[in-house]
Amino acid sequence: MCFFAGNAKRKSAFRWIARCQSTAARAANTRTLVLRIPEPEPGKEPLPGTPDELAAGGADSGPHQETWDAVDWFLGDAHAVEPAPVLYDSKAVLPSSKQDQLMAKLAGKYDAQYLPRDHFAPGTPLQQLESLSAGKPGQIRLSVTKILTGAYCELQRMYQLYMGVTEVPQTREMLRGSQEHEQIELKTHPVVEVRVNNETVRVDRTVRLKPSVEADVPVSTPLPDELAQIYGHFVDEGFEKSIAHQWSRNVSRLAQLVAFGSAREILVHAYYDQRQQQLYVGGDPRLGEQDSVRPDLVLISGVIDLLSLAGDEKAFSLYQRELETQLDNPLDLAQLVAAVDSTAASWTDVLELHVADLKTRSYRKLPPPATQQLNFVQVAMYARFLELLAQDPVETYQMLLLNLRKRNIDPATVLDPSLVVYLLLNNNYLIADLLRLQQGQDIGFAPFDAAAATRPAQSYTLSCLEPVFHSSTADPRLETLQQNVPSQLALEQWARVPTFELMAARTAQLLGTLRQFNIAQTAVDYSHQGAVFSSTARPYNREFADHSIATGMDLWLAKRPPLGPAYKGLCQTCEFAPRCGYLHALS
Repeated sequence: MCFFAGNAKRKSAFRWIARCQSTAARAANTRTLVLRIPEPEPGKEPLPGTPDELAAGGADSGPHQETWDAVDWFLGDAHAVEPAPVLYDSKAVLPSSKQDQLMAKLAGKYDAQYLPRDHFAPGTPLQQLESLSAGKPGQIRLSVTKILTGAYCELQRMYQLYMGVTEVPQTREMLRGSQEHEQIELKTHPVVEVRVNNETVRVDRTVRLKPSVEADVPVSTPLPDELAQIYGHFVDEGFEKSIAHQWSRNVSRLAQLVAFGSAREILVHAYYDQRQQQLYVGGDPRLGEQDSVRPDLVLISGVIDLLSLAGDEKAFSLYQRELETQLDNPLDLAQLVAAVDSTAASWTDVLELHVADLKTRSYRKLPPPATQQLNFVQVAMYARFLELLAQDPVETYQMLLLNLRKRNIDPATVLDPSLVVYLLLNNNYLIADLLRLQQGQDIGFAPFDAAAATRPAQSYTLSCLEPVFHSSTADPRLETLQQNVPSQLALEQWARVPTFELMAARTAQLLGTLRQFNIAQTAVDYSHQGAVFSSTARPYNREFADHSIATGMDLWLAKRPPLGPAYKGLCQTCEFAPRCGYLHALS
């Protein structure tokens, strides 16, 4: 089938968007995050052109012309590789037999000299991805980085996809960047490392709004037998356990955001409606249908590196103090959600949401201007996802349940007792809710409570915790557990069982508390060796994000051809370069 592009039409629409705001964007809406985007004064519009690199530590004041030129850059001629000789790395070149197989798959014949650049085999790239993902939980989705247009070489990625490659191996630079991200993350969200049978288990530390009286937990001395047995369950983490841990961690970090003002590595997602050819923005009553994975909606996921409530420092301290006065138990999510809902309304004029992405650099220097622009495209997508998720907790809850089903997880799956212990030790915010379930009480979120109340009763206890409460061993780690976890969770039968739905419910509610704060700006931070050396900020723009997402999805839905490399140097190590149709067309 043939790809086709509507570049001129998209450019025209995008330039129009860049110069004017819609009435809807200006109107205040208490159910959504209000966007405040300054318009340039008449006669003072910035001149077109590519900006110079910003000085280290500098800040950009707003959406100048180069913001919108980023789209022209990755859709127009400026993106094309210059026709220049390419010296191939022979070790990287794909064997001829493999290239012939790819040729037959893409062009339907073996004897073509060059791989096609603008028409592929029947079906869309998204359908190709889904065919490769069949039976592999967690892979039937797209990520923000997969739909980011012009960041690398879309043509190479498509060739790899039709060769059967869904994820490229991590390079040394990618591994270094991941390690640096983790170092920065641990400064905000510390962990305790515990040795279990020659393995190291990391346990997230729940940060408390009120000072904690618990003793420091020693990690060097051997674990008591009662704890060694519990922690032994944590060494191996399969797919379902990993998803549960990630979602539980998201709950804890969203709670930390509204209580302390910042959190890192926040999971967000959205759906692209293939029928409407735009992001799903809500309002479909069929979204929550049981056992439906909604193939018309494409799951796109992302991770916000840093989400913060910013504003005058004194104002946040006063907000936090007001919040604290309404909490008997700051770790009770029912209390916390209600307190933030009632407190935030008084602070929306002085506190605002900032969404930031972190880019690690192997040296203390900013990337080229075009790369900086694309980094802002990426963080704008994250902000747009957050905006949609904060609109309506009930609908967000349904979006989260659909997310689970698309990962081959039934939201009503009863969590294994050892997994629940794993979660509550990593996230003390869950303890109060688990006690409610054990006692047959509602958590205070109607969609969840209605489902939990009608579920058939079954035998359930956290029996693996029982030795902790019968122990006479004098160890501060045992005492801390005995003090923080109600004994009836382990010793008594549960009236209601814990499921993935619990984490979806609290995530939806916590995201809903953010709808009272404006998403004021997005930022890109650049770090080297764990230290941020430059932070550039721009006001958030919804239309810019929507256009960027649609442009990226057009590739996956075969509505435009893939772009060539962002930089001609990429061709030197590309395995497809000798028979690349893109390079052939340039020459």
